[in-house]
Amino acid sequence: MDAVDYLRNLEADAHALAGAAGRGLDVPVPSCPDWKVADLVGHIGSVHRWAAGIVRDQATERRSFPEPPPESELLDWYEEGARQLLDTLRATPPDAPAWNFARAPRVAAFWQRRQPLETAIHRWDAQNAHGIAEPIDAALAADGIDEMVALFFPAMVASGRKPAPSGSLHIHLTDRPGEWSLRVEDDGVVVRREHSKDDVAVRGPAHEVFLYVWGRQTGNVEILGDEGLLGAWELGF
Repeated sequence: MDAVDYLRNLEADAHALAGAAGRGLDVPVPSCPDWKVADLVGHIGSVHRWAAGIVRDQATERRSFPEPPPESELLDWYEEGARQLLDTLRATPPDAPAWNFARAPRVAAFWQRRQPLETAIHRWDAQNAHGIAEPIDAALAADGIDEMVALFFPAMVASGRKPAPSGSLHIHLTDRPGEWSLRVEDDGVVVRREHSKDDVAVRGPAHEVFLYVWGRQTGNVEILGDEGLLGAWELGF
């Protein structure tokens, strides 16, 4: 995917999230325990403004998250922040300097990818809270799986944030190209984008597998092999 594709998805999902949230802010969010829709909107609204500021100012270090406003002002504040984020990401070259929290090049391209993915999963959360969840774009979902398994999870294991898993994991998409093999070797978690025979496999459409690797247990993926190993391969944050 390129920046145009990412930002097209960001605009659509940000708008859809606002529409779902407009149905009611007091509704519990099953996929985010202890949150109401208001908490979800406050979180993603803060993230949007935080990321926009980092990219706009070509920040070189972490910044604090802005605090959301009172609930009566929340939806307008969220929508204005989403517009600011889109305008900033569209106006910024992908190679412009911008801090990020991952082991990735510190350029704006990181945020042009990360923010559509963050918004997509929380759009689904908000819609799911109201019983109207729509699938995530398959190409975006496949890219989000790759971000988790190839960027975030190996870094979390390397930093000690997650324990090194045992065995090996295979992820296989059934509605579009996409396979990943994850194993632990001397240098940490090694990811190969290829077909292989691993100890346990997760198969399904890109949308469902994306939800799975981000901790949304929909029950709509197929598990093959040693299911007892899945607990060690807990991929989400």
